[in-house]
Amino acid sequence: MDVDSQKDGGWWLPKSRLNADDIDLEISLGWLSAKITNFAHFIRSKIVGSSRYAKRVLVSKEDGVEIHYKDAQSGLEEIVYFQSNHISAVHRWTSSENLGGSNESTSTECAIVANSVIHKIPGSKKQIRQLCEILELDLQRKSPIHKHDFPERTLFE
Repeated sequence: MDVDSQKDGGWWLPKSRLNADDIDLEISLGWLSAKITNFAHFIRSKIVGSSRYAKRVLVSKEDGVEIHYKDAQSGLEEIVYFQSNHISAVHRWTSSENLGGSNESTSTECAIVANSVIHKIPGSKKQIRQLCEILELDLQRKSPIHKHDFPERTLFE
């Protein structure tokens, strides 16, 4: 527990700005996926430093979008809020990484660009399609990070 939370009598969780009745879509990591992601980011944070990941996304056409982040090392959660019109793009792409020799790893990634910042988010193909429909945006099928053109800042953990 940190000093401030001890004064308040215990841990506090950030509160959502969105009205629960107005949520059109909830995207979250499943139980097993959350455990594996937390473990991987915890190990990464020991090597690289603090590491956070998006564990939940709440979408309301009327009220906006919230991304719920969790810091793997401290366990603290943070909620980032955007109005729907601040989101300029939704991306879903496949990336591959050479692991040496003939081994190659392929993964599918998802992200939104909001206020010129890239936020990596969880989501299935169907969920990302629903997100695009709610926000009235076209799905971009390439990475939002371009090697030669890098206008966006990233919160890309």
